[in-house]
Amino acid sequence: MAAPYPKGPAPSYTTGWDTILLDLWEHSDACHDTRLVAGEPPLQATWKQLIRLVLGYEGKASGNEDVRAYQRDRLGRRDGQTLLVEVSSVNASSLSVPVLEREAHRAERIATIRRRILEHEPEFVVFYGRRYANAYAEIAGDSFDADGYRWAGPTLCALVRHPVSRPTLPGSCSKCASSRRIVRRERGPRPR
Repeated sequence: MAAPYPKGPAPSYTTGWDTILLDLWEHSDACHDTRLVAGEPPLQATWKQLIRLVLGYEGKASGNEDVRAYQRDRLGRRDGQTLLVEVSSVNASSLSVPVLEREAHRAERIATIRRRILEHEPEFVVFYGRRYANAYAEIAGDSFDADGYRWAGPTLCALVRHPVSRPTLPGSCSKCASSRRIVRRERGPRPR
């Protein structure tokens, strides 16, 4: 069981990955807003497409109820297999947030994310939104190939369109299924 959050405001994105890793459910609970992670949550527009990418990578069904269950039970959980990381230190609700604000601490965040990927060696990392391709290339260690792939050590990185851009699926889902085959070929089957 994870330790409870200390009293006071919930940790912000600027506290960073070096200090604290937020569990999505715990963070939502600390903010007194669990509507997206408890009960029968409404599907969040960006998350639902990211979840479909993960389910596609896992070779599992990705209907709305499968996605809802993943969003509620597995997405961004401390003991889980997914991590949601923002390159920007500000949780910007849109690109209209001033650039200086969105880019505050970006260099440090890029270095931290890269270091953590190399340290923890996840099988697969999805970078979404081509607007940030240069930042993602820094994290991955170099530019992505023409198909949107790049190895960062033993981790396959994939660059896909932003999940709510049109058209996203099925192209991104098939890319994740292809990514799974690439990872299995290069790294072998995942130990159970």
